[in-house]
Amino acid sequence: MFDIKTKTSDYMSIVLTHECTRKCPFCIDKHRGNGAILSYDNLRKALDFAKQKNIKDILFTGGEPTLHPNVIEYALTVKKYGFRLIFTSNADRPEVLYALDPIVDCFNFSHYNQKMPDPTKFKHADLTITKLLIDGDIDSKKKLDTFIDHFGKQFHLKFSTMTPITKWAENNNTYFVDELEGEHITVFGDVPALLYRNCVIKRYDCTADAFTPVAQSWKCLANGQLSKTWEE
Repeated sequence: MFDIKTKTSDYMSIVLTHECTRKCPFCIDKHRGNGAILSYDNLRKALDFAKQKNIKDILFTGGEPTLHPNVIEYALTVKKYGFRLIFTSNADRPEVLYALDPIVDCFNFSHYNQKMPDPTKFKHADLTITKLLIDGDIDSKKKLDTFIDHFGKQFHLKFSTMTPITKWAENNNTYFVDELEGEHITVFGDVPALLYRNCVIKRYDCTADAFTPVAQSWKCLANGQLSKTWEE
């Protein structure tokens, strides 16, 4: 479950692959579809580095990380190192997710109005849905409340406005969040957010420098490069 006390220094994102099952117009992965996958040697180097930095959580991401051919072996390696493992996925390959359940601590499912995995098939991992607030989808308080009512009993929920780094994201962001009543908080140390109905809504649309916040987490890119940006 997303913890509002988490700091950027607490976690590292590891890009397993740039391959993906989707072509989302808001995707920030400039290398999507280039075929790159993270080698096992580079995974071990990243985990050794994370130990030195006292990092607590490892986030598997992509692309779509379930497309990595050795994803289960890599997940087991993370746990052998003693890290908490958070797995971000678009849920297009549910059978892989079910197989990972005994290993993963938290699944973070990106919701694009696709069918969600069956929550009753998960016996170990925490289940969180992350939903972008996009014009034409969830763009009003009524639609947000309906979404929370529908999924809130079986999943933890978190929401986010889009990072306006592309013209598409800028033109399709929605700003009804300004009208919601809730507690104004800060997450990751520098990202403004709203706590609404016990759900965190991250406000990347009103961050001073949305793509490069003040504090950046460490990342291991698919080519093995360690960086605080997504650029290879």
